[in-house]
Amino acid sequence: MTDDISGQTARQQIYSTAVAMKDGSLNYLAGSIMLERLRREIGAYENDPVFMPFLAVLAEIDSLDIGRDPSKWSADTINGTEPEVAQAIEWARSVSLLECESLIKRYETAK
Repeated sequence: MTDDISGQTARQQIYSTAVAMKDGSLNYLAGSIMLERLRREIGAYENDPVFMPFLAVLAEIDSLDIGRDPSKWSADTINGTEPEVAQAIEWARSVSLLECESLIKRYETAK
């Protein structure tokens, strides 16, 4: 029963994360980190086509050398005001917006 509850909570978090990314209240870098963690929590395969773009975003995050813990990011990184980060956020959005929409549809019953 605990696994079902934690799985349901993770599905709710996937839904709310994707909604926040889509509406702009969560940047696509931080959101991708959260979605990858949640993907593992629900046991979705790494090669699930809806989750694959977020793996690419993680590689971009690694190339920025900002780390994968948004709680340690500077305000400029979180807000996307650093030019290199702003460019990465826009790229991440362009490669994963459709997948955010797919996740919203997939997990809307979990909300």
